[in-house]
Amino acid sequence: MVTAPPCRLTRVAAWGRGTVEICTTTSLQRPSVIGFTKPRILIPDWLFARLTAGELEQIVLHEAEHLRRRDDWTNLLQKICLALFPLNPGLVWN
Repeated sequence: MVTAPPCRLTRVAAWGRGTVEICTTTSLQRPSVIGFTKPRILIPDWLFARLTAGELEQIVLHEAEHLRRRDDWTNLLQKICLALFPLNPGLVWN
């Protein structure tokens, strides 16, 4: 479980989601987004140390797009529906 990682970068604007903190973490192996009401973009420490400014920008834009599309809420809804209707093959598709 990832808990409040240290934030080493400034906040970025995520379309319609306000500002989002960009944080580094040792708990993950790939960039991710966590949080429903206060989202954060997490970047692994080992990857952050190797990225150029352009690469970091592309990762942040990619993860911010997940927030813009509200993928976090869509995934939550899918998991709730799967719990309610476990034999529905349409819900098992990821």
